[in-house]
Amino acid sequence: MEKSFLLFLTLAAFTTGGVIGASLDEGLLKNLLHQTKITEITEIISSLSTFLGVIFAFYTYHRWMEGKKKDDAYLAAKKYLSCFDEIEDILHEMTFQYNHMCPAPGVPEESRDCSEQRINKLTISWDFLYHSMMNLRKSNRYLNFWSVTLKEKFKKDHTEICDLTSDILSITKILNSQIINLINNRENVKEITLSKRIYDEKCRKIHKINEIHKNSKFNDFFEFKK
Repeated sequence: MEKSFLLFLTLAAFTTGGVIGASLDEGLLKNLLHQTKITEITEIISSLSTFLGVIFAFYTYHRWMEGKKKDDAYLAAKKYLSCFDEIEDILHEMTFQYNHMCPAPGVPEESRDCSEQRINKLTISWDFLYHSMMNLRKSNRYLNFWSVTLKEKFKKDHTEICDLTSDILSITKILNSQIINLINNRENVKEITLSKRIYDEKCRKIHKINEIHKNSKFNDFFEFKK
């Protein structure tokens, strides 16, 4: 676009100069001035200036739109990456609560009120985790709209984190129910231990992927189409 526009301006300037030069060589411009036709010449120059002004305005608008699209594409990519941090932050909070509730060596038994408060927090965190997973999927779809493509390796990471998060949503529903039963004095320590082990393993896998992301550069993730 820039090369074409500059070429057009060069040709326009060359043509205009050629016409004026030819007019001077042939004495036409002097005759016109002598015949008091300055108004016609002024109108021609004014029309040419207006035409070039319209072309320049279009070019400026085009450059502005291209710059805005590029900025929006980078914002979409940054928003996509922020979803991974959001998911890990929520998992960190959930893990903190589970580590104080699930029976394990060295973990003191809490009061019923304290446990119920933790369950409420876990319920809220579960909702946040679900919405964060949906935001991750939605942000990935928006990348294509802004002509941004995930590189192949990170496409696999995206799929794996979505699958792992979905698994965690399922296992934590079970784990929360098991903990509630434990609060109500029903013995199910083995089931809780097994569910917690599965939960921890899923979290470790997500953390491992996110650590790789944190050690990667922005341009390692995306390809921006022109």
